[in-house]
Amino acid sequence: MVSAEMPVSELELLFRAERLRFVGVAGNDPNSFGLITRAHYGMMLTGRLGYGRAVHSRRRVEEITDFAPLVLGPEVLIADAAARAMARGFKRRYDPIVVAGEQWRYAESGDVTRALVSALSARTRRDALTGIPTRLAVMADLARRCEKAAGGRARIALLLVRVRALGKINAAYGSNGGDAVLRAVSESLGNHRAPGAEVGRISGRVFSVAVSLPDADELTIAASVDAIRESQVRGLACVPRGIPQSVWPDFNFGVSWTSGTITSADDLMRVAEERLRADRRR
Repeated sequence: MVSAEMPVSELELLFRAERLRFVGVAGNDPNSFGLITRAHYGMMLTGRLGYGRAVHSRRRVEEITDFAPLVLGPEVLIADAAARAMARGFKRRYDPIVVAGEQWRYAESGDVTRALVSALSARTRRDALTGIPTRLAVMADLARRCEKAAGGRARIALLLVRVRALGKINAAYGSNGGDAVLRAVSESLGNHRAPGAEVGRISGRVFSVAVSLPDADELTIAASVDAIRESQVRGLACVPRGIPQSVWPDFNFGVSWTSGTITSADDLMRVAEERLRADRRR
């Protein structure tokens, strides 16, 4: 933090430190705070005709300071910070954002945009309730597994698990009751998954378990997939602590695995969903 009365020429000594990205300026008003970024400082000293250094060197720092920066607390969410930045006038919406705290920092608009994109990307790939992969991430994982298994080096199996009567649970116990059941289902599937398997949530009440298996004949693969299914059935038969027996739901299952006619992630999902629907009709 420097004084607004300091000569601009003295800023050069501060900005010689390459890691210094901005300088805070204390105005004459006790509540006044200003900002000079490295980029702004360089632009002011260059000037349109290259005479900026000569023009500004004898001026006071306050004459090149932005005394109206956007200052936010560290607790502000990335999305809210981006919204506040975009709410400023067109000429200022891409100005840096100052983050106030024990150690003040600032973020360029590009930093905020990248953080927002990263947060949105994570949200589309991780289920907010359970923390496991979403359908988008599951399909990407299946595609990678199928690509690695091409040429008969492995088989990919997919198990779908549907929670039955979830609507009745929500109606009787509220959405919090349904959420508790879904989290418990996710945990159970994760605890009973085969080595290397990935559990995901592909819709509101449908979960998935994807696993890569050594290549073998159809009978062996069918037996292996059935063993994976039975392991999950046994796990889900155990009512989790904290959830009444009368609330714990039943489940439907659908399975598929790669073969001569099932070769892609879309094929695996399509066949497993068809078998899941068939199990529901029984």
